[in-house]
Amino acid sequence: MGTRMGLGALGFIIVTQLTAHKSIWAMILGTIVIDLGQSFVFTTMFIASSSGIEMKEQGVASAIINTGQQIGSAVKLSVVMSIVSAVFNTSGLLE
Repeated sequence: MGTRMGLGALGFIIVTQLTAHKSIWAMILGTIVIDLGQSFVFTTMFIASSSGIEMKEQGVASAIINTGQQIGSAVKLSVVMSIVSAVFNTSGLLE
């Protein structure tokens, strides 16, 4: 699983190197690499989290997994943006 997560991390590294003057192809390449890494990780995560669950409870297990994933993404985004705002001393206004 570490290699798969590394693939996603590589994609994020590619995307963070973008500037206003770089080609759109760099962004497309980074996005594709991120998507490949996430598809491997999410597939493995769903298989691992639903193994051992009875067939009649698979829907509930899937809902819990999806809810946790969505809440985790929202919390991650808010923490990252709080850190960015603190580091760059922004007021939150889009100017």
